[in-house]
Amino acid sequence: MGANTLEAIFRTQMAAYADRDVEALVATFTEDCVLVDMADAEHPFVGTDAVRAFLRDYFATLRDVVVDVTMVTTGTDSVIGELDVTADYVGAPFSEEKPVAVRLRYCVAEEFRDGGVSRERFYWDSADLERQLTVV
Repeated sequence: MGANTLEAIFRTQMAAYADRDVEALVATFTEDCVLVDMADAEHPFVGTDAVRAFLRDYFATLRDVVVDVTMVTTGTDSVIGELDVTADYVGAPFSEEKPVAVRLRYCVAEEFRDGGVSRERFYWDSADLERQLTVV
């Protein structure tokens, strides 16, 4: 796949992330994909059903998501992207009526096969989110 195609897929994913569109995101992965949250690397999400369940749970805690792609670079079959994400967190103990604004910074590394993401690792500071949720 060409660099422009890989970057276009990545940017499509990030638009789906901002829209909290689980199905649009899952559609970019291969059926046998592996998604790894590097804050909990021992528990990867394997296959699109597991990725879908993860995304549903994740997006259930966020509203008004804004995704700023701050950097993208591509290789022959890979993409590395940096994200600066802001959102309203509505997970417990917060709610739709009383959300808390959060800022999340991610580095996402994706490997492609057969036109889809076969492996994704995302790196972030989970302790930073914890601090944001306890300061309130």
